[in-house]
Amino acid sequence: CGGLPLLSNSGSYTPAVAGTYYAEARDPLTGCLSATRTPIDLIINPVPAANAGADQGICSGDDAILSASGGTGYQWSNGLGNTASVTANPATTTTYTVTVTDNGCSATDDVTVTVTPLPTLTVGAVNCSADLLTYTINFTATGGSAAASSGTMGATSVSDIPIATSPVTITVTSGVNAACAVSQDVNAPNCNCPPIGAPVGSDVTICAGATIPALSATVGVGLVIDWYATASGGLPLLSNSGSYTPAGAGTYYAEARDPLTGCLSATRTPIDLIINPVPAANAGADQSICSGDDATLTASGGTGYQWSNGLGNTASVTANPATATTYTVTVTDNGCSATDDVTVTVNEPADAGNDNGSSVCDDAADGNTTIDLLTLTSVAGGTFSPVGGAPALAGTTFDGAGLAFGTYTYNYTVSGSGTCPDDVAIIEVTVDDCSTPLCPTITTPLDTALLICDGKDPGLDDLTNYITFNGLSINFAGFAWYSDAALTTPVDSLDYSYSGNNCDEMTTTLYVAMLCTLDPTPIPAGFLNLTIYPPLDTTLLVGTEGLCAPPTLTSACLNYIITEDNVPSVVEPGDSGTAIWTVSYNGSLGIDPCFSEPFEVAYGCPEAPCPIADFTLSADSLCTGDALILTFTGTADTADAYTWSVSDGQVVTGVGPQTLTMNIPGVLEVMLIVSNSACADTSIQTVSVSEVNVELVASPTSIASGETVALDVSATSVLGSNLTYTWTGDASLSCNDCVSATATPLETTIYTVIVTDEFGCLADDAVSVSVFSENTVIIPNAFSPNGDAQNDEFRIFGANVVGFELYIYNRWGELVFQTMNKDEGWNGIYKDKIQEIGTYVFYARVIFEDGTETFYKGNVTLVR
Repeated sequence: CGGLPLLSNSGSYTPAVAGTYYAEARDPLTGCLSATRTPIDLIINPVPAANAGADQGICSGDDAILSASGGTGYQWSNGLGNTASVTANPATTTTYTVTVTDNGCSATDDVTVTVTPLPTLTVGAVNCSADLLTYTINFTATGGSAAASSGTMGATSVSDIPIATSPVTITVTSGVNAACAVSQDVNAPNCNCPPIGAPVGSDVTICAGATIPALSATVGVGLVIDWYATASGGLPLLSNSGSYTPAGAGTYYAEARDPLTGCLSATRTPIDLIINPVPAANAGADQSICSGDDATLTASGGTGYQWSNGLGNTASVTANPATATTYTVTVTDNGCSATDDVTVTVNEPADAGNDNGSSVCDDAADGNTTIDLLTLTSVAGGTFSPVGGAPALAGTTFDGAGLAFGTYTYNYTVSGSGTCPDDVAIIEVTVDDCSTPLCPTITTPLDTALLICDGKDPGLDDLTNYITFNGLSINFAGFAWYSDAALTTPVDSLDYSYSGNNCDEMTTTLYVAMLCTLDPTPIPAGFLNLTIYPPLDTTLLVGTEGLCAPPTLTSACLNYIITEDNVPSVVEPGDSGTAIWTVSYNGSLGIDPCFSEPFEVAYGCPEAPCPIADFTLSADSLCTGDALILTFTGTADTADAYTWSVSDGQVVTGVGPQTLTMNIPGVLEVMLIVSNSACADTSIQTVSVSEVNVELVASPTSIASGETVALDVSATSVLGSNLTYTWTGDASLSCNDCVSATATPLETTIYTVIVTDEFGCLADDAVSVSVFSENTVIIPNAFSPNGDAQNDEFRIFGANVVGFELYIYNRWGELVFQTMNKDEGWNGIYKDKIQEIGTYVFYARVIFEDGTETFYKGNVTLVR
């Protein structure tokens, strides 16, 4: 109470410091005061000493524990929470702020967490050294420096690691924060040589003179081939090659080698290069034959023969050439061949001409006594030789003076060329007694028949050459022909001209007589029976013209042959023209026809009305593979021609309806042509044929369980633009009707997408996504083959294993078991004997589905 007021007439007061202040009520009109004053305290609490802790450094992926102090309440930035201690996991360097409160007062403090990226380490190939005593690990490291628990350290490899040291740990430490490091254990590879199969190859056989080919062999994956001249030892002829080209014949050896380990196959594979000699082909000596004769050709020098000109495939063949010909024989032996030629010369046979004869007198006072025999031959170059008692000639002249009456014979010989025989003509000369004139007498009269066409000359003079006679030829005056047997009416051309019914043959007889200078009376010398064919008589032919039907030609003479040359089989409306036949004669004696003449008959048919080619389609649009029905709705005769064609190449005929399968997409034209003999009409419509094509691609196609695969679709429609998608697969699909999708399958799954266009055409595609687990190998260290069905076999187990090799050795280094079947194990038996208890060494090579390959080596204990 009491005291002076600090401030009057005011509802508020701002003090300068903390303390208790009093408020008193007063009536300004009366001055009356409140009985008491109200105390009001101003309390000033201290601001908390906020502390976010010291700055920290962590490795990428690690957590940082942040602890604040200085108050009773805490609130961290970045959503870390409202407790004094929180956990932060920043991806990059980050500053966090904490708000500290106490007694209603607050303060802030910052703490920075510096994030150092972890270095990277990728282990590559693990290779054995050439001596198989050490091995090298190749790696790639970034973001730090690398160190290894064993071996000589290099920038990208650790070398000189003893083969017994396994595993080796490689560590990469960040240069910024030594606490940031990555490491990986790497097992030693199998540096003992496993069995390597010898190369596989085949012998090669060639012929002498041919280009020497390369010898070739094959080995397993990862192996190379070295070539040698010996079965063992020696230096290689060629290394690292699947083929080798030798200089000559011989046996060469291929050895398999592992280029990584230097391991070799137990044996070398012999491969022979055999060079067979070319056969000495011999077609035989050249030959000369007479035309028409055969030549026997005989070849030698091999086991197989093939002659040119189709003569055959035996050593000895027969040839019959018309002219000089060279033949080639191909001789084969041991797969090699050679050729040789032989020429056959063809000679024409000799021709001495026809036999002939003449007569002379025995006394020059009575007539001519000499004759040059060359005048009785038709071929020059021959020689005369007397036969029997014929006298020698003076050159080629015969002299009958003083010779006895009779006939003297000479052989006229023309020598053949080459192997052709000589030809001989008989020349006879008769020595007559010319002192007493007599007419000759007929010894061989004419008795023959002849067939001729009307108007042809029978050649009567030539026929008299067949008549022979005896007597003094000096009194011979020739021959004459008569139409009667009494030899009174000489023959003229009318006697061998046709005078029958122009259909049947006509026969007549002509008579021949010999004339003598001493007697005017003809001497009968024979006869000729003559058959004469008639000329063509068109009055015997009947041609008919049918209305709209093929014309015909017939004959009342059955001996006429009628052959069609240009005769229509069908006459359509609007057709007109001339049909042509050839008419010839069929004689009883079958000679060539005496006539072959054309004969014509006209034909025609009036035109039909023009058709109207209207039609309808069963659909305006459809999909490839659908059926389209074409229905004719126009006006035409059923006999008219209907041709339907589509621009995709389909063509059908007939009035229809026609059903076509549309296999080619696009906007296609359908055309109908209806035609008859008068005219044609064409109608065209279009049809839309759509087709959908789809390709579904998964990326990747092989994933680990829990990973996501992208399913991308590439789809087109030939005609459409509005495509819909329908997916099937499993519940992990991101959508069921989108263009592309994602999925996270837990097992191998087939995903299918169906794409449909606005025409209702659809297509589908599917893809399989393989889900694999982590590559795993489990190797037991002991087994007990005691028959209790528990751990009876030593077997290596694994996941994702696609390739496998296992080798087990006893303590003496003897191979007691091997297999390439991952499901097969060793039961402790070797050579049908139970093996002793003890430690055995194993080597294993495992190839996983992802292509990685790992070698394992260790000990396994056999217990009972």
